[in-house]
Amino acid sequence: MTSNRLLNEYRKKTNTPVSLITNGFDYIKKEMPLDNKFSITHIGSLLPERNPKILWKALREIALNRNNFKDDLVINFIGKVNVNIKDDIKYNHLENNVVYHNYIEYKDTIPNLLKSQILLLIEADNDESSFVIPAKIFEYINSSRPIIAIGPKDSEVKHIINKTKSGKYFLYDEYEEVLKYIEHSYELYKIKKLKIKSINIDQYHRKNLAKKLSNLIFKETN
Repeated sequence: MTSNRLLNEYRKKTNTPVSLITNGFDYIKKEMPLDNKFSITHIGSLLPERNPKILWKALREIALNRNNFKDDLVINFIGKVNVNIKDDIKYNHLENNVVYHNYIEYKDTIPNLLKSQILLLIEADNDESSFVIPAKIFEYINSSRPIIAIGPKDSEVKHIINKTKSGKYFLYDEYEEVLKYIEHSYELYKIKKLKIKSINIDQYHRKNLAKKLSNLIFKETN
Protein backbone atom coordinates (compact mmCIF):
# COMPACT_ATOMS: atom_id res chain seq x y z
CA MET A 1 0.00 0.00 0.00
CA THR A 2 1.09 3.58 -0.60
CA SER A 3 -0.59 5.29 2.39
CA ASN A 4 -1.38 4.42 6.00
CA ARG A 5 -5.11 4.93 5.62
CA LEU A 6 -5.27 2.58 2.62
CA LEU A 7 -3.14 0.10 4.56
CA ASN A 8 -5.60 0.14 7.46
CA GLU A 9 -8.59 -0.27 5.13
CA TYR A 10 -7.05 -3.31 3.43
CA ARG A 11 -6.12 -4.88 6.74
CA LYS A 12 -9.79 -4.80 7.70
CA LYS A 13 -10.66 -6.82 4.61
CA THR A 14 -7.96 -9.48 4.51
CA ASN A 15 -5.78 -11.62 6.73
CA THR A 16 -3.03 -11.55 4.14
CA PRO A 17 -0.05 -9.48 5.34
CA VAL A 18 -0.06 -6.02 3.79
CA SER A 19 2.86 -3.58 4.01
CA LEU A 20 3.32 0.13 3.41
CA ILE A 21 5.73 1.48 0.82
CA THR A 22 5.16 5.08 -0.17
CA ASN A 23 6.47 7.05 -3.10
CA GLY A 24 9.67 8.98 -2.48
CA PHE A 25 12.43 11.21 -3.82
CA ASP A 26 15.70 10.40 -5.52
CA TYR A 27 17.38 13.62 -6.56
CA ILE A 28 20.51 14.96 -4.90
CA LYS A 29 19.77 18.23 -3.17
CA LYS A 30 22.05 21.08 -4.18
CA GLU A 31 22.56 24.35 -2.39
CA MET A 32 20.95 27.22 -4.28
CA PRO A 33 20.53 30.89 -3.42
CA LEU A 34 16.97 31.67 -2.38
CA ASP A 35 14.71 34.01 -4.30
CA ASN A 36 15.09 37.64 -3.33
CA LYS A 37 11.31 37.92 -3.38
CA PHE A 38 8.93 36.37 -0.84
CA SER A 39 8.14 33.56 -3.26
CA ILE A 40 5.38 31.01 -2.78
CA THR A 41 5.59 28.17 -5.30
CA HIS A 42 3.07 25.52 -6.29
CA ILE A 43 4.06 22.70 -8.63
CA GLY A 44 1.38 20.71 -10.45
CA SER A 45 -2.19 21.31 -11.58
CA LEU A 46 -4.65 23.31 -9.51
CA LEU A 47 -8.12 21.98 -10.27
CA PRO A 48 -11.30 23.84 -9.23
CA GLU A 49 -11.75 21.69 -6.11
CA ARG A 50 -8.26 22.72 -4.99
CA ASN A 51 -8.97 26.38 -4.43
CA PRO A 52 -7.59 27.66 -1.09
CA LYS A 53 -9.69 30.81 -0.84
CA ILE A 54 -8.46 31.42 2.70
CA LEU A 55 -4.93 31.74 1.35
CA TRP A 56 -5.81 34.38 -1.24
CA LYS A 57 -7.81 36.25 1.39
CA ALA A 58 -4.93 36.09 3.89
CA LEU A 59 -2.42 37.37 1.34
CA ARG A 60 -4.73 40.26 0.45
CA GLU A 61 -5.17 41.13 4.13
CA ILE A 62 -1.44 41.15 4.78
CA ALA A 63 -0.84 43.26 1.67
CA LEU A 64 -3.30 45.85 2.97
CA ASN A 65 -1.69 46.05 6.40
CA ARG A 66 2.04 45.57 5.87
CA ASN A 67 4.29 47.95 4.02
CA ASN A 68 6.26 46.41 1.14
CA PHE A 69 4.51 43.02 1.35
CA LYS A 70 2.82 43.50 -2.02
CA ASP A 71 6.15 44.46 -3.58
CA ASP A 72 7.93 41.46 -2.06
CA LEU A 73 5.30 38.81 -2.84
CA VAL A 74 5.57 36.49 -5.86
CA ILE A 75 3.30 33.47 -6.35
CA ASN A 76 4.67 30.92 -8.83
CA PHE A 77 2.35 28.42 -10.47
CA ILE A 78 4.17 25.69 -12.37
CA GLY A 79 1.35 23.75 -13.99
CA LYS A 80 -2.22 24.35 -15.11
CA VAL A 81 -4.41 26.60 -12.95
CA ASN A 82 -8.19 26.49 -13.21
CA VAL A 83 -9.87 29.67 -14.41
CA ASN A 84 -12.01 29.91 -11.26
CA ILE A 85 -8.87 30.01 -9.15
CA LYS A 86 -7.43 32.70 -11.40
CA ASP A 87 -10.65 34.69 -10.91
CA ASP A 88 -10.37 34.40 -7.12
CA ILE A 89 -6.77 35.55 -7.27
CA LYS A 90 -7.86 38.56 -9.31
CA TYR A 91 -10.74 39.25 -6.91
CA ASN A 92 -8.19 39.50 -4.10
CA HIS A 93 -6.02 41.90 -6.14
CA LEU A 94 -3.12 39.47 -6.39
CA GLU A 95 -2.99 39.03 -10.16
CA ASN A 96 0.08 41.27 -10.48
CA ASN A 97 1.91 39.09 -7.97
CA VAL A 98 1.38 35.85 -9.88
CA VAL A 99 3.65 34.24 -12.45
CA TYR A 100 2.08 31.46 -14.52
CA HIS A 101 4.88 29.31 -15.87
CA ASN A 102 4.61 27.24 -19.00
CA TYR A 103 5.04 23.47 -18.87
CA ILE A 104 8.38 22.54 -17.29
CA GLU A 105 10.10 19.16 -17.45
CA TYR A 106 10.32 17.36 -14.11
CA LYS A 107 14.08 17.78 -13.82
CA ASP A 108 13.70 21.51 -14.32
CA THR A 109 11.18 21.88 -11.49
CA ILE A 110 13.77 20.98 -8.85
CA PRO A 111 15.59 24.35 -8.91
CA ASN A 112 12.24 26.06 -8.43
CA LEU A 113 11.70 24.02 -5.26
CA LEU A 114 15.14 24.70 -3.87
CA LYS A 115 15.10 28.47 -4.33
CA SER A 116 11.51 29.21 -3.31
CA GLN A 117 10.93 30.84 0.06
CA ILE A 118 7.78 28.75 0.66
CA LEU A 119 6.27 25.73 -1.09
CA LEU A 120 2.52 25.39 -1.49
CA LEU A 121 0.62 22.10 -1.48
CA ILE A 122 -3.17 22.03 -1.95
CA GLU A 123 -5.46 19.00 -1.77
CA ALA A 124 -9.24 18.89 -2.30
CA ASP A 125 -11.37 19.17 0.81
CA ASN A 126 -12.90 15.69 0.72
CA ASP A 127 -12.39 12.32 2.35
CA GLU A 128 -11.01 10.70 -0.80
CA SER A 129 -8.12 13.16 -0.86
CA SER A 130 -7.23 12.36 2.73
CA PHE A 131 -6.19 8.84 1.61
CA VAL A 132 -3.89 10.13 -1.14
CA ILE A 133 -0.23 11.09 -0.83
CA PRO A 134 0.72 13.29 -3.80
CA ALA A 135 4.14 12.34 -5.16
CA LYS A 136 5.38 15.92 -5.06
CA ILE A 137 5.29 16.06 -1.26
CA PHE A 138 8.43 13.94 -1.16
CA GLU A 139 10.24 16.33 -3.49
CA TYR A 140 8.97 19.16 -1.30
CA ILE A 141 10.25 17.74 1.98
CA ASN A 142 13.65 16.97 0.46
CA SER A 143 14.03 20.60 -0.60
CA SER A 144 14.28 21.82 3.01
CA ARG A 145 11.96 24.72 2.26
CA PRO A 146 8.90 25.41 4.46
CA ILE A 147 5.65 23.91 3.21
CA ILE A 148 2.21 25.45 3.54
CA ALA A 149 -0.33 22.70 2.94
CA ILE A 150 -4.12 23.08 2.90
CA GLY A 151 -6.41 20.09 2.71
CA PRO A 152 -8.94 17.80 4.43
CA LYS A 153 -8.83 16.61 8.01
CA ASP A 154 -7.20 13.27 8.87
CA SER A 155 -4.93 13.65 5.88
CA GLU A 156 -1.90 11.53 5.08
CA VAL A 157 -0.18 14.74 3.98
CA LYS A 158 -0.67 16.26 7.43
CA HIS A 159 0.86 13.17 9.03
CA ILE A 160 3.98 13.35 6.84
CA ILE A 161 4.49 17.09 7.28
CA ASN A 162 4.17 16.81 11.05
CA LYS A 163 6.42 13.76 11.25
CA THR A 164 9.16 15.40 9.21
CA LYS A 165 8.70 18.93 10.62
CA SER A 166 8.59 20.21 7.05
CA GLY A 167 6.03 22.96 7.43
CA LYS A 168 2.46 23.54 8.52
CA TYR A 169 -0.82 21.89 7.55
CA PHE A 170 -4.15 23.76 7.61
CA LEU A 171 -7.80 22.93 7.08
CA TYR A 172 -9.92 24.91 4.64
CA ASP A 173 -11.62 26.87 7.44
CA GLU A 174 -8.46 27.86 9.35
CA TYR A 175 -8.16 31.37 7.95
CA GLU A 176 -6.73 33.02 11.06
CA GLU A 177 -4.12 30.30 11.45
CA VAL A 178 -3.02 30.68 7.82
CA LEU A 179 -2.89 34.46 8.19
CA LYS A 180 -0.69 34.29 11.29
CA TYR A 181 1.63 31.67 9.80
CA ILE A 182 2.25 33.71 6.65
CA GLU A 183 2.79 36.88 8.68
CA HIS A 184 5.35 35.08 10.83
CA SER A 185 7.03 33.57 7.77
CA TYR A 186 7.24 37.00 6.17
CA GLU A 187 8.89 38.42 9.29
CA LEU A 188 11.49 35.64 9.16
CA TYR A 189 12.01 36.23 5.45
CA LYS A 190 12.73 39.92 6.05
CA ILE A 191 15.58 39.03 8.41
CA LYS A 192 16.75 36.12 6.21
CA LYS A 193 15.83 33.47 8.75
CA LEU A 194 12.99 31.70 6.96
CA LYS A 195 14.19 28.10 7.11
CA ILE A 196 13.32 24.70 8.53
CA LYS A 197 15.19 21.64 9.75
CA SER A 198 13.34 18.64 8.41
CA ILE A 199 13.79 15.31 10.19
CA ASN A 200 13.10 11.66 9.38
CA ILE A 201 13.17 12.19 5.61
CA ASP A 202 15.74 9.52 4.69
CA GLN A 203 13.02 6.88 4.96
CA TYR A 204 11.47 8.43 1.84
CA HIS A 205 14.59 8.21 -0.30
CA ARG A 206 13.87 5.73 -3.10
CA LYS A 207 17.10 3.90 -2.29
CA ASN A 208 15.73 3.07 1.17
CA LEU A 209 12.25 2.33 -0.16
CA ALA A 210 13.74 -0.11 -2.67
CA LYS A 211 15.66 -1.79 0.14
CA LYS A 212 12.44 -2.12 2.14
CA LEU A 213 10.70 -3.71 -0.85
CA SER A 214 13.63 -6.06 -1.40
CA ASN A 215 13.48 -7.18 2.23
CA LEU A 216 9.75 -7.85 1.96
CA ILE A 217 10.23 -9.94 -1.19
CA PHE A 218 13.07 -11.86 0.44
CA LYS A 219 10.93 -12.54 3.51
CA GLU A 220 8.04 -13.84 1.40
CA THR A 221 10.21 -16.10 -0.76
CA ASN A 222 12.27 -17.67 2.00
